[in-house]
Amino acid sequence: MTPERFASGMTFEQYMTFIGTPENLAREAGWWRGPQRMDWSGILQAWYESLRLRDDQRPSGGWPASRGGRPGSW
Repeated sequence: MTPERFASGMTFEQYMTFIGTPENLAREAGWWRGPQRMDWSGILQAWYESLRLRDDQRPSGGWPASRGGRPGSW
């Protein structure tokens, strides 16, 4: 993926807002879900908020943690 393509994407917060919009929900759904799209934003937001890192997954002060803590800010 090029840096330009990456930069044209959405942040997680932007995506969560987008998936519940009438514009997105009006798009054709996949054949496995039927003719209408469903608004999954509430379910996905609750799932995301429930996620927690294990102790062994937390930064230990190494290189990524010292770079601002967010991908793209490194």
